[in-house]
Amino acid sequence: HLPVEDYLAKKVDHTKETKSHQTRAPISVCHADDDLNTVITKMVKTGYHRVWVVDLDKKPLGILSLTDVFRKVSQALKGDTEGKSASCAVS
Repeated sequence: HLPVEDYLAKKVDHTKETKSHQTRAPISVCHADDDLNTVITKMVKTGYHRVWVVDLDKKPLGILSLTDVFRKVSQALKGDTEGKSASCAVS
């Protein structure tokens, strides 16, 4: 298994400019124990709709999407947390 950055470097040229002529960071990652605020902050800063969830060796565990974030926020607003903490854990 390759770290996420190495895998994506082989698949995509991340140095290309976006439509707005700004070079974007290659990827954004979080760890399963990162809190939801950390993940949302990364998404806002990068403009990405997905964040890779990686282990300590940067090996991919999964992907957290905006839909996943919205679901967590919706559950929290309803009080429907089912004993789950608001973390970046992939379920």
